Amino acid sequence: MANSWFRLYAEFVNDPKVQRLSEKDQRRYIMLLCLRCSNGDVTLHDDDVTFSLRISDAEWNDSKAILTERKLIDKNNKPIAWEKRQFSSDSSAERVSRHRMNKKIASNGDVTLQQRKCNVLDTDTDTDTDTDTDTESLKPNKTLKPRKTLKDPAAPKDAATQETNFQVACKKTWAAYNDAYFNRYGTEPVRNASVNSQVKSFVKRLGQEEAPHVAGFYVRSNSSFYVQRLHSFGNLVTDAEKVRTEWATGRSMTATRAKQIDKTQANSSVVEEALALMGDNYAKTA
Repeated sequence: MANSWFRLYAEFVNDPKVQRLSEKDQRRYIMLLCLRCSNGDVTLHDDDVTFSLRISDAEWNDSKAILTERKLIDKNNKPIAWEKRQFSSDSSAERVSRHRMNKKIASNGDVTLQQRKCNVLDTDTDTDTDTDTDTESLKPNKTLKPRKTLKDPAAPKDAATQETNFQVACKKTWAAYNDAYFNRYGTEPVRNASVNSQVKSFVKRLGQEEAPHVAGFYVRSNSSFYVQRLHSFGNLVTDAEKVRTEWATGRSMTATRAKQIDKTQANSSVVEEALALMGDNYAKTA
């Protein structure tokens, strides 16, 4: 059962199995619960966990050994008693589906009731001796059907086209980022609802034409700041305009380069001051 939230009980704060853990292992245990919640019944391999937690294999092996010994998780990184403490009713999908089905049944029931009423009236007209005019008045009035609201066909067409163009740009941006990421790290980046929102924000900020090119350029950047953070898409969104300028100019602004520019500017200021002093002295002696 994949869900966007899960139950965390108040007894967690007093559970001796949890409280004997270090704060580091407690945090990793909580993160594992989050992964289990968002991934449903999919098996969480060790490399998936280490990548999501941004820790090394050795660090996870140490924590996993402790969590397994405390019977908090099993060897497949699955939290113990997860099904016992999480309920399928927590997911809104089933409730929404049931609500729609009940609404559909109720709607069909109204139609059936109207048909039955109409049938009774038709039967009465067969045995009645009234005129044809009276008989026609007893037939179901077809004009009582809900009238469809007429809309301007041009407006939704333009809006749909505009939305489609934006969606295409988002797909191209993610494809460029995904391909460059795979070429660099040998694995595809994580994509979830949060990342999808970041992609949309990034395309809106840089425009549909440039966003895919900048996304691919970003992953190829060897900036130590981005490399240490494995070129996460969140950092790309944060530095969107900066990375776009580097892509457009072909020049990266590193900390070393910034210091060099600052030093050059400082040296230039010293030279200008010296020339100014020499000018003043020359004017006085003249």
